[in-house]
Amino acid sequence: CIRDRGPPHPQVDQPGTRKFAAALSEAAGVTVALVEYPGFWDDGRGTKKTINGMYETCLAAAEEISKRHGPLHVVGYSIGTAPAARVAAKLPRAVRSLTLVAPMVSALRMFEDVVGPQLGPAARPLVRLVSSFSRPIDTLCVRRDASATKGLRVLIVHGSDDEVIPLEHGREVFDAYRKNNLVIVGGKRDGTEKDDLVMVAGANHEKVVDAEECVAAIKGHIRSCD
Repeated sequence: CIRDRGPPHPQVDQPGTRKFAAALSEAAGVTVALVEYPGFWDDGRGTKKTINGMYETCLAAAEEISKRHGPLHVVGYSIGTAPAARVAAKLPRAVRSLTLVAPMVSALRMFEDVVGPQLGPAARPLVRLVSSFSRPIDTLCVRRDASATKGLRVLIVHGSDDEVIPLEHGREVFDAYRKNNLVIVGGKRDGTEKDDLVMVAGANHEKVVDAEECVAAIKGHIRSCD
């Protein structure tokens, strides 16, 4: 685990994060490094929480660890899928495989699909206006990094009942990676003949990483790439 000195980190030190990392390490027989994002805890230096800082930290960690230990199996969950996708796009030689659990298409799409409906029909014109002006600066965009990634083995896992990041986001990310990468197929989509991601039935956003099906899928993915 990559740690700086300081108080507990609100993401790395969550019981669910630790449990998932321990389960993955035991199942796949790998050493897991958890990367902290700067500014998510008080480090005594007044560090600010920024998207660029999150990306730069993960890129630097991946580059350093890969130099010491070889290409990495990169796993991202929820908002962590954005820096994971960025690492795969920017450091292809440092990445052996990529797994995204409950990925979002982009922060802008989250605003459109989740926040927008909560504001009601009257706010739709405002939502569209904000979206049109924000698209060029939508920095948390997994789909954009997917289009820049080629020749990588990719696994996408999503809970069917995800109430935070809708399942459709995972499916769009799955489709984006399939254009230029070898993406693991979990089944058929909604009873059709269209290939689908690995969907964990009945799992919401928090419970998907606790599901044995999720851990088993990642374990098989990692072992198939070694």
